[in-house]
Amino acid sequence: MVNETLDLDESSEASQKEAREMLLALCKNGFDGSVGETALALGRNGGFLEQVLDGRQEVDDDLIIKIRGIALVRNIAIE
Repeated sequence: MVNETLDLDESSEASQKEAREMLLALCKNGFDGSVGETALALGRNGGFLEQVLDGRQEVDDDLIIKIRGIALVRNIAIE
């Protein structure tokens, strides 16, 4: 559900995993799997999103807000 809260304690591996899954779902369900198009919509660069998806970068609160907002406005299933 889009408006459920995700406690994004950046030290929590479970929260980071859930956030990465939301990002991946947004990419697959809203942008035909294109990391570049997803990055553009989120105001981030593709390289950064690729690093987030493979766990080399952490998901921050701003990114979660943007993921949820885009999913809500575009009616994209992410959870």
